[in-house]
Amino acid sequence: MNSRTLNNWSSLLLGTLLFSTSVGAVPAQDVDSEKSVISNQPKEAVQDVVRRILIYKFKPLSKKKIVFLAKQIYFSGPGSSKFGVTIEQSWVPEVKNVEFLMLTAPFDKEVYFFKEWDFKTNVYQIAFAFGDPTCSFAGNLWKFRVSGGRTRLWPDGVAGGGCSNHYAAPD
Repeated sequence: MNSRTLNNWSSLLLGTLLFSTSVGAVPAQDVDSEKSVISNQPKEAVQDVVRRILIYKFKPLSKKKIVFLAKQIYFSGPGSSKFGVTIEQSWVPEVKNVEFLMLTAPFDKEVYFFKEWDFKTNVYQIAFAFGDPTCSFAGNLWKFRVSGGRTRLWPDGVAGGGCSNHYAAPD
């Protein structure tokens, strides 16, 4: 084979390889285009959702416990560190022997946090989970809707997320 034919075959092989690897790739979500749908809800409704979920999750205890709680409600995008709503201390309920310590990013520990999940018409879905809001976490999903000045809230399954290092070299 002459060098020109070899060059054509190399180009064809490289092009085929690039095409085949890009077909299966999932496009990364544009974090800058994320928008908070929950932030468009009345502040009182979001406050009610946060308060009621915390009351459901944390019962009065006989010994003091500190709960690290992220001060933001994060966007739903995978790995997103952006948020549209800041939780105010006044939204957090008083629970006997449970102290909610509000944290802002970056975290040096795993925390409880809220994360927007899904939106369909007038029903919103929010996750309340434990872990790293931008990476690996596990928790529960809740749906809510606001109608006639009232907030309706109900449990809706489990939520989770994980991180992986796709570029890790084998040992």
